[in-house]
Amino acid sequence: SYVEVDGQGISVYKHPLHAPGKKSKKGRLKLHPLHEGFRTISSEGLSEPVFRGYEDALQLVFENGKLVSEENFDIIRARTNSYLMP
Repeated sequence: SYVEVDGQGISVYKHPLHAPGKKSKKGRLKLHPLHEGFRTISSEGLSEPVFRGYEDALQLVFENGKLVSEENFDIIRARTNSYLMP
């Protein structure tokens, strides 16, 4: 959805001509928690302050091919459930 090359941000996406239902979102993405689930927010078309204002349930795991956060599935499941259960 988004890459940086030489410090320049570039939105990447797929838009297959023969499978329009497989089109992906452009830009940086956040998984914003709501009471009834989650909503994917794209940075495309949003100002930086507005995009930064959305809470993000996603966490960085790999950066530049290196593992930066190692958690087992039970921890991930508990964190997900904390968003879904009041």
